[in-house]
Amino acid sequence: MLAPVALSCAQGEDPTMRRDSGVRTDARTDVTDAAPDTGVAPDGGTADVVETDATACRTNDDCVAADLCTNARRCTGGRCVIVGGAMDCDDSVACTDDRCDAMAGRCTHVPNDMRCPGGQFCIEGSGCLAEVPCEVGDSTCQRLNSNACMGTWSCEAARRRCIRSAPPSCDDMNACTTDTCTPTGSSYACNSAPMFDLMTNPMHCGGCNMACPTRANADAACAMGACAWTCQMGAVDSNGDLNAARDAMSNGCECRGGGGTDVPDLMFVDSNCDGIDGDINRAIFVSATGGADGNPGTMTQPMATVQAAIARAAMSMPVKDVYIASGTYTGAVVLANGVSLYGGYDSTRMPWGRGMMFTTTLNSGSNTAVVGQGLTMPLTMQRLTVQASAGSAAGESSYGVRLANNAGTVTIEGCTVIAGNGANGSNGSSGSMGATGSLGISASGGSSGSGGPSACAPGGTGGVGPDGTSNGTNGANGTRAAGGASPGTGGSGGSRGGGCGSSNAGSGTPGSAGLAGINGINGTSAALLGSFSTAAQYSPNNGSSGTSGTAGGGGGGGGGGGGDSHICFGCCNDRGGGGGGGGGAGCGGTAGTPATGAGGSFAIVATNSAIVVDRSELRAGRGGNGGNGGNGGLGGAGGSAGNGASGSRSNAGNGAVGGAGGAGGSAGSGSGGGGGPSICIVYLGPAPSQSMTSCTRGGGGMGGSGGTNAALGTAPVGPMGLSEDTRAGS
Repeated sequence: MLAPVALSCAQGEDPTMRRDSGVRTDARTDVTDAAPDTGVAPDGGTADVVETDATACRTNDDCVAADLCTNARRCTGGRCVIVGGAMDCDDSVACTDDRCDAMAGRCTHVPNDMRCPGGQFCIEGSGCLAEVPCEVGDSTCQRLNSNACMGTWSCEAARRRCIRSAPPSCDDMNACTTDTCTPTGSSYACNSAPMFDLMTNPMHCGGCNMACPTRANADAACAMGACAWTCQMGAVDSNGDLNAARDAMSNGCECRGGGGTDVPDLMFVDSNCDGIDGDINRAIFVSATGGADGNPGTMTQPMATVQAAIARAAMSMPVKDVYIASGTYTGAVVLANGVSLYGGYDSTRMPWGRGMMFTTTLNSGSNTAVVGQGLTMPLTMQRLTVQASAGSAAGESSYGVRLANNAGTVTIEGCTVIAGNGANGSNGSSGSMGATGSLGISASGGSSGSGGPSACAPGGTGGVGPDGTSNGTNGANGTRAAGGASPGTGGSGGSRGGGCGSSNAGSGTPGSAGLAGINGINGTSAALLGSFSTAAQYSPNNGSSGTSGTAGGGGGGGGGGGGDSHICFGCCNDRGGGGGGGGGAGCGGTAGTPATGAGGSFAIVATNSAIVVDRSELRAGRGGNGGNGGNGGLGGAGGSAGNGASGSRSNAGNGAVGGAGGAGGSAGSGSGGGGGPSICIVYLGPAPSQSMTSCTRGGGGMGGSGGTNAALGTAPVGPMGLSEDTRAGS
């Protein structure tokens, strides 16, 4: 039960507590006086009597009562005072929503962030703040978590302020989905939705960015995630491949209009609507499976070999072309006038289809795959893989296509042309060493010594020592081989003595030595590139031979000693000594022979021929290695001279020694052969027309080493083979 309280009306009293006739006389209007008080204040003065509910308080919000919203309270003097009427819950904070909660019997102040400037929050009792103060562990920051997709709030311990994390990422890394974040209470959920209709959108049929391929003269559609095509007005799918699988080859609605001439093309278009790319009535058909050369060459009865089909096509009136099904055909092919070859057909269905997946290979089994010579009418090779074997004999080249002297243009279109490796060159042989000259024969008594034998230039014979008072004879000159060095001259005979005790006879003079032979010369370097014949065949760049050494000169014979006589039972003869023979000359060494150059690898060789190469792949193999040059032979040594004989007595002259034979000259060595070239196109005459064509090369071969000997050193090494895409030959 509420008790009446008597309050003094002394100075400073709360005017809301003053009791009066029921009407407020001060300026405050938020309190209504209670009923008139009949009591008397203890000090004898008059006083208002105010009703209180005896609840202690600090603010009006502490005053809680069941009838608060209709019987207002006010915190006065630390107690809740009933003032009556509607409760005023204004907390003087502009951003809060203030109201009296009748159910709870109290004032509520709900922060409303919408009343604050952007980036600020409404804090009860404080107003709008950019940074919300907090204590770690309290729930202050949780109130800010109104949208987890924008990030979540937590209390930062260091600054005691609420901070928000980065927004969560809902990106599923799929460019074909739309990714969204949806807040769910204090958390969030990521959602990804396809951007396209994968069931009906032809640009995304069955999967994102899986567009239905474009097909000729056809419109694409997507039904239940699968591509389907329909021919455009006036177009026809002749070969039935329009609705092949998305990743399969199709030439679409290849026929539009029909009639006329249909030449096979790289787009496989059936322009005359006869069911194939080309003209059934202008072709001889070839199939590696089920074909026979006895067949007429129709689509249902094809021939078996390409060369037999070319012969039949060339005899047709008018000339026909050859359509070749996929498979491998062995044997070199010789082109015929005006007969074109078209590969890439499929003989397993009727009519024959044609596409990139069908490969027709002409495998020669020899060093040349295709030859065309003397053609006067143009022809085309299309969608063929042409492959030649490697060269086998020494210096042999490999040719994918060899064209010579053709007035009609040969067009190679959409083909792969492969040449094998060139063969290595052969080694030169070494020269032989020159024969050695023999020793001159020594004289005996008055007889002369013979000259030393030699296969090239024998030595000269020595002079004769005479019996009696006569001059000794001269030694003979050495011999000289044709082209060889000069020989030695014979020595002079000794003069005769005075006879019977007078002056003594003179001795002969020695023969002179023959000169040494002249050395040969090493071979010269091989050319950088060999030459091409008018038949489009390559002659390798061979090394050259060294030259032989010349023979030495034969040694001259020694002169004979002069004769004399002495006193005996009369006057007796004394014989002079014979002269020694000259040494035989050494023969010159023979030259080392040259190495041959290596064979080359050529995808195409064209001499005096018009040629077009379009959208093709050319592959040249590796050139062979050049042979090694032969070593030059060394010169033979000259023979030593024979000795002269002594006179029969001291008063007779002695024979002289002969001259030594000259040494033979050393021969030159052969040079090394050139390495084989690796070139995609070689031409003599008009340059080829090329477009969208690639070239792959195995590289030029190594040059062979030159021969060598101690006298002349090493002959030149052969040059390395060229490696080029296109080159004008010589």
